[in-house]
This record gives sequence, C-alpha cells and structure tokens, in this order.
Amino acid sequence: MSVTLSFGAVRAIPDEVDTAWGARWIYPNDMVHDRQDIAGPAKDRLIAWLNGGAVRAALAEAAALAKSWRMFPQQNYEHVLYEDETGRIVGNAQGSHGYLYVAGWLK
Repeated sequence: MSVTLSFGAVRAIPDEVDTAWGARWIYPNDMVHDRQDIAGPAKDRLIAWLNGGAVRAALAEAAALAKSWRMFPQQNYEHVLYEDETGRIVGNAQGSHGYLYVAGWLK
C-alpha cells in the first residue's frame, strides 16, 4: 500500500491508491472526529467528495447493515458502505467487538 494512515481499514485500500481517508468509528456508525486520518496528493478532492454526501451515505449504510443483521462487530468481513463513479468507502469491524474500521478513496 502506498498510503499510510493512523486509523481505518487500511488493508482494504488498493495498492495503486495514492490518496485515502481512514477512520475508526464506534460500531456501527458513531464517527469520532479525532479518530480519522487522510493522506495523499489529492486530499482536497477526496475531502470534497467525502463531505459532499459520501460519508453521510456510508454512515446510513453502516447503521442499516447492523440493524438488518448483515454486519456484526465480531466479524472480520469487508462491507462496501458507499460507492459511486468517484470513489468508494468500505468498513470492517475486524473482529473488534466495538469498532468499525473505515477507509475511503477516489477511483
């Protein structure tokens, strides 16, 4: 992986991605402001996409997956929380029993 982040589902980020965002949410969708990181040359473009509705949609999908019993905090399974023609956000509880590790990047 070419991007180094302090938080998030960093193993899910494809090797060819040079700009990414990562976060550790309280399971399933409580975003903590100081548990996020972003790195790479296209940070401004990624931030605009994230703040333009991608994160809001990912939060809603994480809640829906948990409520419908399709995502569990003890699992180690990657879920696509949001994707469009611009980027992708994924989440994985990584068996943590309390966190959801999230990563997003531009396509």
